[in-house]
Amino acid sequence: MKFTLAAALFTLLLSIKNKLANAQTADTEVKVDKNFKTTENIKITGIVLDSLSDEKAVAFATVILFKNEKRIGGAFTDVNGRFTLVADDSIDESNSVSIEVSHLTYATVTKVIDVLQDSIDCEVYCKEEFICLKSPVIAVDRKTIIQGNMRMGVL
Repeated sequence: MKFTLAAALFTLLLSIKNKLANAQTADTEVKVDKNFKTTENIKITGIVLDSLSDEKAVAFATVILFKNEKRIGGAFTDVNGRFTLVADDSIDESNSVSIEVSHLTYATVTKVIDVLQDSIDCEVYCKEEFICLKSPVIAVDRKTIIQGNMRMGVL
C-alpha cells in the first residue's frame, strides 16, 4: 500500500511539474506575440479634401498604399472623396507603411501610417497645384494660324 501511495504521489508531482513548464512556455509565446504585431489584411478608409476648404472633397483622386516603398494596394476616391484600401500583403510593425494621393489639379501628398491596426480611418488634405500650359496654336490650314489664349469650347 505504501508503494502504491508513493507511486501515485510521484506521478502527481511529475504531472504538476510538466503543467507548470507548459504554462511558462505558453506565457512567453503570448508576450512575444504582443510585442511584435502583424496584420494580415489591413483596411484603410478615408476621405481626401481640399486643404483650403474642408467641405470640398477631391473626387476621382488616385490613392496608393505602399509597404517599404513597394505598392501593395490602390484605389480611387468616389464623387464624395471617400476611398477604401485593402492591403494585398501582410504588414508588421517593422515595415514602413504610407499612402500616396495624387490628382491632376492637386500636388501629390504622401501620408505615413504610424499606428498599425486592422482598420484605419484617415483624412488627407491636398493643396491645389496649377499646371501652366503654353498658348494653344490652331492651324486652320497651312497659311492661316490662329494663336492666343482661348476659352475652352470656343473657336
